[in-house]
Amino acid sequence: MVLKIANLARSKLAVPVSKDETQLQVLTGHGARFPVLSSGDWFPVVLENEDGKIEICRATARTGDVITVLRGREGTDSRAYLAGDACELRMTVDAYNALGGGGSSTGPVISVSNAVIVEA
Repeated sequence: MVLKIANLARSKLAVPVSKDETQLQVLTGHGARFPVLSSGDWFPVVLENEDGKIEICRATARTGDVITVLRGREGTDSRAYLAGDACELRMTVDAYNALGGGGSSTGPVISVSNAVIVEA
């Protein structure tokens, strides 16, 4: 599996989604902001509502403005979201581990929990 990332890939949900839905529709034309995926490729997608509730998903396909995802990844819970809630490609621990070799001899495993990074 190949991790794909993109700078500033962010949008909002165009329609609400239930906690069980696996297709996220972003605003018209915004799908192009996210990576093109081939079979086996993925990228992290984070959903966030106005209350700050966050869910990490794993995108497995994208067709136009529709992103197909696996819900509730990396210890987060699936929940319903409203149209207008954030839908963004954000770096996650699984993504960093994929870039670093996932603990193999080619790179380190990265573990982060509720960290705050402050510029010095």
